[in-house]
Amino acid sequence: MPDDRLSPITTYTNYYTSSDTFLYVEASSSALTGGSQIWIDKLDTIAFNESISGSPIYGIGQPEFGFSNLGNIIVSGEISIRFTDENYLVTAIKKVVTGETRSVASQKNNAKNAMRSSATVDQTRALKNSAEEADILSNSRILDLPYYFNFRLVFNNENQYHKDISKTLVIKDVRILSSQIVSSVSLTGPVNTKYNFIARAVV
Repeated sequence: MPDDRLSPITTYTNYYTSSDTFLYVEASSSALTGGSQIWIDKLDTIAFNESISGSPIYGIGQPEFGFSNLGNIIVSGEISIRFTDENYLVTAIKKVVTGETRSVASQKNNAKNAMRSSATVDQTRALKNSAEEADILSNSRILDLPYYFNFRLVFNNENQYHKDISKTLVIKDVRILSSQIVSSVSLTGPVNTKYNFIARAVV
């Protein structure tokens, strides 16, 4: 009687690789409204962790816990993007969330240009304060980012030999917490910008 474990595999198997990974930025309501998405074509890596802050509850004098509390869900992660422009991610997020594509720097320049035109003293002072405030904000692009957008992570290994149904994960209501650029003269690889984020859930 033939052993099924030794029979040849008749179904085509194709595992996902990093080259099959695509990341999109979208507004939080896009899943419902079908809003626009922007492909992050400079993505290098993405990693995230979903955890529950549950903890064991012990009875008095009991060495083993009786139950665990419900806890809170937290999603944390990091994305790394090839550095081409300091406003690359800022521009993409603003476009899908608010439709705004101007950076703080451009708003600052608009304020300075307006100051050169005829205006009253009070108007000039207000424009000057606005430009100075933009100077402060432009020092931190984290403050320049809108809150709560989605990362849509799509895995698709379709090619000319194999049709695939895309596998999708949505990291909902993301907020960027920090960013960093690391460059080393001893390495020859590209410079990346890394962003750390938290989110509400992964669906």
